[in-house]
Amino acid sequence: MDVKIEKGISIPPKKLTQRLTLLKEMDIGDSIVCNEKVSITLRAIAHRYGMDCTTRKIEDDFYRLWRTK
Repeated sequence: MDVKIEKGISIPPKKLTQRLTLLKEMDIGDSIVCNEKVSITLRAIAHRYGMDCTTRKIEDDFYRLWRTK
C-alpha cells in the first residue's frame, strides 16, 4: 500500500460546530431558508442546546426555519 504522510494540514471544523454557530448567531425571530435535511438537523441541534426552532415548508424543496427561543 502506497500512502503519503502529509504534515501541516489543518482540520476543518465539524459541521455541528458550523451549524451551532449559525443558530447562536440568530436572534429570536430570525429565520433562514434551507432544504428539509438541513432544517431537521438544525432543529435537533437547537433542541440539544436548549434552543427552539419552528419550520414551515415554503416551496417544494425549501423550508423556512425560525429561531423561537
